[in-house]
Amino acid sequence: MAGVNLACKPTQVVTFNMHGFNQGAAFLLELGLSADVFFCQEHWLLTSQLYQLDDMLDDFHCISVSAMDDSCGKGVLRGRPYGGLAMFIRSSMCNNMDCIVKSDRVLAVKMHN
Repeated sequence: MAGVNLACKPTQVVTFNMHGFNQGAAFLLELGLSADVFFCQEHWLLTSQLYQLDDMLDDFHCISVSAMDDSCGKGVLRGRPYGGLAMFIRSSMCNNMDCIVKSDRVLAVKMHN
């Protein structure tokens, strides 16, 4: 195959609904073995708990936000927790990355122009 670069493999991108950090944490470790970039939603963590996502995978850069802070700041939480976004990007791919949007409902990153 002339002209084909076999060393360049496709980027594996995955999205995952955690249904809560405690329920989905084990599968995040599995995703770290195969995916290069993965997004998770519904981790249900407060901002003060986001370190748990950061500490999970050494080979990944994690950008995460909580959607729970406003509700918990109003008093006792009633009902079930909700929301939260995280983006994991393999560290070797982070050299040309800029975070464009980071809000409780949207994360956007620009990579390699």
